[in-house]
Amino acid sequence: MDGAAIRRATALAAAALPDATREEASGVAEFASGGERGVVLRVRWMEAEGEGAARAEIPLLGLPPDQWGMSRWEGERESLVLPLPEPVFEVRLPTVIWLGPGTPIPGSRLWRAIPAAETTLERLRSLIAKGREARRRQFRRCRFCGEMVPPEHRIDDSCCHGCATRHPGVVF
Repeated sequence: MDGAAIRRATALAAAALPDATREEASGVAEFASGGERGVVLRVRWMEAEGEGAARAEIPLLGLPPDQWGMSRWEGERESLVLPLPEPVFEVRLPTVIWLGPGTPIPGSRLWRAIPAAETTLERLRSLIAKGREARRRQFRRCRFCGEMVPPEHRIDDSCCHGCATRHPGVVF
């Protein structure tokens, strides 16, 4: 993997989300902005060939079959697992992974992915804005407390977890 391509991609991500916190690990740089109402922009690249090589999970977005890699199901949505020949931008939406009752772990889920080489700052900012709008549309008003609540903190479209224990009688 070209080091200059990785540096360009991470610099572009930093420019697109200047207020973001940044974390890096092997083959990944992650920029988070806006908390649970924001987006996560992940730059992913391949560190090495072989079994430990980074792979991207990309939702099927009308790719022709000759571009499909190993396919797998994630929830009710099929996605691809592809080797990364170049850095990729992943726009991810915040979520919570519930390990058990009262045990939420912050996380994110892939919303869109695009090759870094084909991306301009304007295109990346536009994709981030669309990701923020997609996240905003996930919030619903709880019919009991009136708070705007994301899906990972609701039992259905109209009742948050806090009110579910007081009103419909749900026990977590």
